Amino acid sequence: MLLRRALLTIAALFAWGTAVAAPLLPKIVMQANNYIDVAAWTSRDDFIVTVSGYEGEVTVWDVARRVIVDRFVLTMPADIGNDFVVIDRVEVAPGDATALVTGRRFATGELLPERRQKWQVDLRGRRVTPLPVETVAGSKAPATREAYLGPWVRRTEALTQFYEEDGGDAADAKAVAALPVLPRSHDGKWSIKRNIDGMMIAGGGEVRTFDTDPPLIITHADLSPDGTTLALIDSATAAVDGSDRIETRVLLVDSATGRSLPTLVRRGAYGRVQWLDGRRLVLFANDDDDGRDPADPASAVIPAPTLVVDMVTRRDVQTLAPRCYVTAIDGGFIGGGLANCRTVKADRKLWVTDAAGRWSNGTDLGKGTAIDLIAADRKGERVAIATSFTDGTLGVAVIDLNKGLDLDAIPMGGGVFSRLVFAEGGKSLLIGANGQLFRRRIGARLPNGEAPPVQQYGAISVLPHLLVTDDRTIITSSVIGTDVTRLDLVTGKRLPGLDHRNAVAGGFLAGGLFWAVSASGGLRIWDLQTDRILVTSYFFSRERFFAMTPDGRYDTNLGADAKALRWLMPDAPWQSLAAQTFMRDLYEPGLVRKVMDCARPRCTPGLGAVPDLAALNRTLPETRITGVVRNGDRATVTVAVTEGLDPRAPNGRGRSGIHDVRLFRDGKLVRQTPDLGIARDEGKSVAQWRTATRVSRDGDTVQLSYDVALPRRGGKVEFTAYAFNEDRVKGETARSTLTVPPPSVLPRRRVVVVAIGVDATHNPEWRLNYAANDANGLAGALGAIGDADVSVVRLVSDGKGDRATKRNIRSVLLALGGQAIDDNMFELADAGVDIAALKPVGPDDSVIISFSGHGTTLAGQFHLLPSDAVPDRASGEPVAGSLISSVELTAWLRQLDAGEIAMVIDACHSAASVDAGGFKPGPMGDPGLGQLAFDKGIRILAATQADDVAVEDGQLGHGLLSYALDEGLRGKADTSGDGRVTLGEWLDYGVARMPGLARELREGRLKLSGAPAAAPRARGVVWFDDADASVTRVQQPSLFDFTGTPGALVLRSAAR
Repeated sequence: MLLRRALLTIAALFAWGTAVAAPLLPKIVMQANNYIDVAAWTSRDDFIVTVSGYEGEVTVWDVARRVIVDRFVLTMPADIGNDFVVIDRVEVAPGDATALVTGRRFATGELLPERRQKWQVDLRGRRVTPLPVETVAGSKAPATREAYLGPWVRRTEALTQFYEEDGGDAADAKAVAALPVLPRSHDGKWSIKRNIDGMMIAGGGEVRTFDTDPPLIITHADLSPDGTTLALIDSATAAVDGSDRIETRVLLVDSATGRSLPTLVRRGAYGRVQWLDGRRLVLFANDDDDGRDPADPASAVIPAPTLVVDMVTRRDVQTLAPRCYVTAIDGGFIGGGLANCRTVKADRKLWVTDAAGRWSNGTDLGKGTAIDLIAADRKGERVAIATSFTDGTLGVAVIDLNKGLDLDAIPMGGGVFSRLVFAEGGKSLLIGANGQLFRRRIGARLPNGEAPPVQQYGAISVLPHLLVTDDRTIITSSVIGTDVTRLDLVTGKRLPGLDHRNAVAGGFLAGGLFWAVSASGGLRIWDLQTDRILVTSYFFSRERFFAMTPDGRYDTNLGADAKALRWLMPDAPWQSLAAQTFMRDLYEPGLVRKVMDCARPRCTPGLGAVPDLAALNRTLPETRITGVVRNGDRATVTVAVTEGLDPRAPNGRGRSGIHDVRLFRDGKLVRQTPDLGIARDEGKSVAQWRTATRVSRDGDTVQLSYDVALPRRGGKVEFTAYAFNEDRVKGETARSTLTVPPPSVLPRRRVVVVAIGVDATHNPEWRLNYAANDANGLAGALGAIGDADVSVVRLVSDGKGDRATKRNIRSVLLALGGQAIDDNMFELADAGVDIAALKPVGPDDSVIISFSGHGTTLAGQFHLLPSDAVPDRASGEPVAGSLISSVELTAWLRQLDAGEIAMVIDACHSAASVDAGGFKPGPMGDPGLGQLAFDKGIRILAATQADDVAVEDGQLGHGLLSYALDEGLRGKADTSGDGRVTLGEWLDYGVARMPGLARELREGRLKLSGAPAAAPRARGVVWFDDADASVTRVQQPSLFDFTGTPGALVLRSAAR
């Protein structure tokens, strides 16, 4: 049983294929743990080379940086077939240019003398050449299979025990004793020790671990019939709450975007999933523990019940008592009695569910017969049952459930079954057994009335885990192997393979596409018409993902400083680059959707050419936080930044420069050097940016000191800092944590609401009717926030007063940011603004800003129209200087030091305020409101897309977005049902409600009593709009929220 488990879990023990020289494109290197057989140090002890036969990989580790530099395939010989390999030694040659790997090779079908297999490894070019196998002189073939395969079995058991099982320290020590001894460094200081993350090194009282963040290990997956949602079984079974109970996590992935959906968690060990339809998902018990060996403790454990889950409500709608090899059929399920896969019961019957969904009609298959596998055709009408008999022979019976007919009986000799799959609409059956693949035409007869022999495709894999067909092509993958194998169904001819190791599930998609999921968590999609890899996605804990295309483009929610991956350039094989190095050039938000929407070669998804990165300066400045000193409710943070120097830089750019140093408190930007003030302008070109952001210094290191406010609530405060090099590549992030004692009495929250509404400007043609209503309505509703000191600042221009001027808006925002506004105090007071409400905000405070009025784009830049916006006398177009540009708005908001900032823009083209000019949410060091929103955690809700108009409606007396938000504050945004409306729920409700609200108005389904009658009006300067201001399409808002937090500020509670 342990050997069976080892076989089922050695994800990538071998690899086939020939290494191909990579173009000068960066390579993603996953920082995942390795199962290490052997290791060797380079000559200067600065790198370690490890080899894993278990994973079929060579890995290079950087000792100083504690990261994985590279991992590449241990290419297997062309004649490897189904042979097993055990790795015994790796030796790095002097000069570190090459290495020699030595192992033993074991045949699976015969007993042979001991054979040596060696590989020559080019450590600079990362090419592996398998050498001819050698028979050890004087060795003899063992007498038994057990003795022959013993070394491989013991190695596999030791690796799985140490890296997979939780057998305690004693079991781990026994496993390590059975593995090759790992060498000490040449200077004798460091020793290598295996650990769950692969390895660590220890010496001189110091222990160095390596920073890894491996993707989830996936045991099975299935795609919904409509192709929208992929369900994946996470191999981890530990309970989320840390208890001893076993839980299974089912990851849900939006196949169009590659992004994770909320995870489904169920108690019990489950190993397979299947969509019954677009709504119901079945969870089947884990087959890895199946076995009838009384000596194996797992064989006495009752499997989990079969569950049917309604994925809309997330509720279990059917629970079936445990059975073996449960399979969905037409209208129900079929399964074997527990004695077929366990030692706890005497039941070996075949069971089928009745109309009530309960097991009934158990059929005895005869004494000495045990069920090994069950498979059903696509309609669930025909069923194949693989059985074994007491004499060691195997057989397959095919029956028609609806007609009650025995369709075929297929004798298979001895051995072990691995997979059964129907093909050709149920007319034939594919059988995986004994490392072979067979095909049987069901019910076929020769002229003499006898059944024809099964068609044998030859040696495919030892234990095929994936076996699917579209009735033309067979696609299969082994738990021991590298490539996904393709065969012609009829002729058995091998077709070009698909590169994806240890695929555990897969299927065909419309348009000639194919998907497969590997045990290492990678989902890969190919175009079978061109054999192109389209995109590969990896999934991590906490619903994180990383998706990439072969040319290096990627999308992720891991964050810029992710430990899960790093980069490697072919011209610098020993230099590991941080995850954010190529973010500016290769990060592509929405990548999967762009690729999948345009999967054919003739279609261009608008991505453009990948830039040449060979000349990019990859030398990075080093940032350190050297001190954090608390002084009451403030702290002095000292940051040292040293210019990076790399005399071996392959492109000759070995000096990083130091630019744009940034300091963050709890993930929000609080200080920058150089401080360009309110008029900050980094310029548009790289040259302008370098000049504006260059940090003055006398030597290679600059010392900076910042005075920063601390939250009064107490607790841990994390400071982070980084700098950019001269090519705007972000350096590594430095971190430091300060613990602030909590006060004896928690301070009351302070919330500042700035409500801006512009009906009237200096041009009567731009008149709006309900923008002032929006501002007044939201100010009133938000002013009622409980358990907080709320200050409301209204800047409204409704024809009766000109308060929402550019100067007033600027002064209010700057005052909240701590800037002096003495020259505008009287004007603000005349506008009715309470000057006392404008005291600077701090990290315990929240600021909510709303703007209702006109918005437009000029020269590709978004602008808001304040009340004093004026038209050009000649053209009638708005004078740009009288508007509020997104650049100006960014400068004013930059000064705010609040813990929570949200902004609602109910205006035309408002998404362009953030999503314009190729904005990418990441630490890019760019100007613009989008970058500031990312850096300071500002949530921005825009009423429309960048190319669309916002509407106000006479029936509502408001703009559509403002009306939806008002609905939300009245309780409808309480999606959690806890009686409270949080900031996050409120903003989300605005996004979700808007399309439906627009349709209800258009179709006359929204009934409002006493509503004024006025035609809908676009909130944009119509002659600058790309869209018709009459608005014929549904208005769709956008929420830009890069905080990664739920927005827990409570805006309304049931208690009020």
